[in-house]
Order: sequence, then C-alpha cells, then structure tokens
Amino acid sequence: MCGIAGIVGRPGQQDAVARMIAAIAHRGPDGLSVSAAADHALGHARLAIIDLECGQQPMASRSGRWLIVFNGEIYNYRELRAALAGRYEFVTHSDTEAILAAVECHGVEAALAMIDGMYALALVDRQERRLHLARDHFGIKPLYYTALAGGGHAFASELKAFAAIGVPLAVDPAAVATQLLCRFIPAPYTGRAGIFKLRPGEWRTLSMDGPAETARRIVPAAQRRAATDIAASPQAASDALEAGVVGQLVADVPVGMLLSGGVDSALVASFAAEARPDMHSYCVGYAAQDRATEFVEAEASARLLHLNHSSIVVERQDFAAALRHSMWHLEEPIATTSLVTYSLLCKAVAAQRKVVLSGQGADEPWAGYSRHRFEALLERHGPAIRMLAPAAARIFGHAGRSRLRAVLGSLDDERARWIAYRALFPLERVRTALGAEATETALHRIHAALDWAEGQAPAAAAAGPFARLLVRDSYTDLSDNLLLLGDKLSMAHGLEVRVPMLDVAYATRVLQLPRTAKRAGLTMQRSKVMHKAIAARRLPRAIVNRHKKGFETPLATWFATEFGRGIRDSVLASSAPLAAVLPAATLLGGVPPLRAVGHELQQQLFSLWAMNEWMQVFR
Repeated sequence: MCGIAGIVGRPGQQDAVARMIAAIAHRGPDGLSVSAAADHALGHARLAIIDLECGQQPMASRSGRWLIVFNGEIYNYRELRAALAGRYEFVTHSDTEAILAAVECHGVEAALAMIDGMYALALVDRQERRLHLARDHFGIKPLYYTALAGGGHAFASELKAFAAIGVPLAVDPAAVATQLLCRFIPAPYTGRAGIFKLRPGEWRTLSMDGPAETARRIVPAAQRRAATDIAASPQAASDALEAGVVGQLVADVPVGMLLSGGVDSALVASFAAEARPDMHSYCVGYAAQDRATEFVEAEASARLLHLNHSSIVVERQDFAAALRHSMWHLEEPIATTSLVTYSLLCKAVAAQRKVVLSGQGADEPWAGYSRHRFEALLERHGPAIRMLAPAAARIFGHAGRSRLRAVLGSLDDERARWIAYRALFPLERVRTALGAEATETALHRIHAALDWAEGQAPAAAAAGPFARLLVRDSYTDLSDNLLLLGDKLSMAHGLEVRVPMLDVAYATRVLQLPRTAKRAGLTMQRSKVMHKAIAARRLPRAIVNRHKKGFETPLATWFATEFGRGIRDSVLASSAPLAAVLPAATLLGGVPPLRAVGHELQQQLFSLWAMNEWMQVFR
C-alpha cells in the first residue's frame, strides 16, 4: 500500500513529481522515491507490507520496456509468479514485480484480467509511449488524473499532489449539485474542475505525445469464473468467502481486524482468526450510554473468537476538532456522518498495526439497507404500493420527510428513485439554489455513472429493478463513497484496510445469485438471510441476529446543543466559503430550529458543514 504520482509527456519533471510525492508522504511513511527519464517521471511513497527489503518502486520490467508505480495489494501474486517462473526472471518477492511479469509475458489487457486484488496502478510503455492507468474492479483504491496546461498528463493517488505543482483546484458547481443529489461525487468527477478519477474497473490509456486516449473496462478472470459457478447454497458462498479472507491475510507484517458489533465483521474475523490465531481487533464508539456504541457487542464477539481486543472511545470535542483534518485528507465532499469517527479509529489503530481487515462491503451485494427492503416490496407488491402512494405522500407531507416523498413520487422511474433514496435535499430546491444548468449536468453525470455500474455486472443488472439497485449501489455508492472514504482516511495515518467481502470471486458471485437468494426475508423485515445463514454455520445466533446499528454518530444529541447551533450558524453565514457557491438557507428552507433534530435534518446539516470545510481545503 502506498501513494503514487507521475507526469508523462513533458521533460524535466523529476522535481515536480518529488513535490507531488512529498504532498502524499503520509500514504507511504517507509520511503519516498522518484524515477525520471526524458519525457516522464514517476514517484512512489511506500508503506512496506510485502517483500519489505526489495519491493521498492518505481520498478522496471526485466526488458526495460515497462515502468510501474502501484498502490494496493495483489493477493494472487504468488500464483502469478509460479505460473510465470519459466518465462520471466524474478529478482524480488514483491507483488509489484508479478504485475510487471504478467504484462511483459501477456500484455496489458490480459495481465489486468489476471491480477486479483485492490489496486490503482500506472504503467508506462516506453516502447509505444503510452501511459496505462487502472483501478480495481470495485474501486477500492482511487486514482486521479488531469491534462496539464502546456501539454502532458499528471496522475496521483490524491488531489493534493496536483496542488503541489500548481494545478488549479477550482470548485466544480455541477459536482456540488451531484453531491447534494447523492451525497458523494461518482467517478469520473471529483468536485474539482478539470481533475478526474478512474471509474471502478476502468483501464485508461493516455498517449505521451498528444491528447489521444481510450477507456476500457477490465473484466477480471475471477469474475468470469464466478459467472459459471453461481450455485445458491450457503456452503458454496461460505467457501468462496473463506478463500477471499484467507487470501487477503497475505502480508509480511501483523494483520489486525476492525470489529463492530455486527455480523459482517464478526464473520470475516472468524475466518481470519482460524488462519492467524494472534489477531488483534479494534472497535470505535462513543460514551457507553449512547445507543450508537457497540462496545459490549464487539467485546462479546472478540471473546468468542479469542481475539485480543481494544475499544477506542471518541468524545464530541475529538469529533469537531478532527473534521477539518478529515476533509483535508478526504478531498471530496462526501456526506457520510461516520467519516470523522472512522478517521479517529484509523489513527488509533495505526499506532499498532499497518494492515487490518474490515467487514465492509456486504450490505450492497447482499441487500442490507432499508432502500433494498423497499425495492423488494415494490417488486413484489408494486400495484398495491402504487395505489397507496398518493395517500402516503400526503400523510408524510410535513417537513423532514422530503426523501420519503421523493421515493413515493418516483415509483415508475427507478433511476429517479435511486437519486431519491440518497438525496438530502429536494431536487427542485437544489435547482433553485444552484441553477438549472448545474443541476441538469449533475443529473446527466449520475445517469452516466449508473450506466457504467450496470456494465460492471451486466447479467445481474438485467434481472430486474431490485437486482439493478444492488449492482448500482455496489459500483457507485460503495466505490466512490464508502471505499473512497475508507482509503483516504486510513492512508492519512499510514494504515492499510482490506475488504474481503469484496473479493472479486466472492462478491461478483453474490451479485450474480438469483435475486430470490438476496430478496428472501426482506418483505418480512429480515435482511441478508442467506448471508446470515453462512454466518450461522460459524457464529452463535446472538451475533447473527443482532439488530443492525450501522456505523452511527450521535448527531441528534449533539445538534440539540450549542454545538449544533454553532454548526448551523457557520453554514448559514454570509462569510462562509459555502456562500460563494450555494445559498445554504435556500437548501434548508430557512433557518431550522434545533429543539428536536430529526434524522434528515441531522444529515442535511452535516452535509453542509462537511462541504463548507471541504471548500476551505486548498483555498
């Protein structure tokens, strides 16, 4: 795991790339390096996890044709090395060299299909003068790129690397509108004009001699194999998940576990603890009396699995102080209320571990959210719901339920409904605040992101609205919200977080299961039935059937105090950075009272607060 950056297509860039890498040195505290030639320079900040002595980058292939910088982990690198041993002379034990060997022996397209892992990579073809950029199938690792004024291209793991070489980071109003409509900014956009990020599973080729570029989709071999083996049985799914967890334990340093009180992380931990009995687990929470805290449940899971366990307590003052630091690292205006808590968790864990596993990634393919339950009900009882919808919309016509009204108003338009499930502000209010042009551009970008998502799992997406929602969530909300947050805020502290639930062979298999396997129980208020059947083979029912809490933050309590009034007034102030782009009072419908802060208002205030802080980054 590390940070990467580079400039191609223009001479004399070694010093510029050195500045880029220095700006993201937190991602790789074990060493910074730059390699330069006449018309390209690549840089690398290393967090040493595999082949601690000899895995330095940038790394050249044996022929000298290919030069790579790579962020992530390739879990099947040993298998690749074994398969290529007779055709390629290896000089390290690193996964980086396994990628180079596969490219040299099979070409870029075949090599990208062969590798199994989480990655963002840049590969220079010195012979054909091309730069190849690639992001893993689910987009676990981010990668940004831009065209430079005067010619050439730059890429980096983080936007602040571009700021280090004077690339303008102007706010993109259409991206702000996109965030207001879905809480994050789907790839290829970033919130900054002219700077883009690769989409999940994208392979982009840039010419070092001009503007020509192409974008293609990577189809992993593991995904193709899963498509031919989709038996809907708990044992088959369990075997695939176990293989994914064990495969992601590969490391030359100790591996820990992020453990909540829920079933997902406990299931991952159960497989991991069998393979590595010395596992240490970590849970974060608030004061013991707060309902969002899962310390008791996580400690119970840790005892059962014989894990050494630590509970990390977050106070309100820690949360407030850490928000700006978190937004500086996050770089995109994501409106997920748990982002600060996650950052503080990673900071504490990084003092003891370089690598941890997480239970993230089960809810999207397995239908773990309330929107998935509603979609299942709509698919099964559509006529009745459509008949009752007008009356329900009138009943919920009061303030604070705009999202529910929007969902009920889009029963015959599933893409509008996808936006309604997420939008914190009504579409017409966004249009009034930001204008028709920015809003229509945002809607166009959202539709393009959904198109790309459906192409990542076309067979699953063809199975109907419920299955399409899971596919869309897995390649948009997960990739460019939760996983982006997970990467940026863990790497801010030099911590690598792995997500075995998104092992390609396992997760794509889940998406391709018959929708009845994932819809089962949802219409009776039970979620992830088959997933929990897998867990029940290994864990007590008390863990498997715990009520889902999510990674919550006690904003309802906090916003009803002076703390909340300070937040509200800061986003409404005419001097706020936010005021230069959008009128917060228009979005909020005036100055909201804070006597009793409902869930929707909590999220609206947090979203505007986070965006206000984001706008101060790189000003």
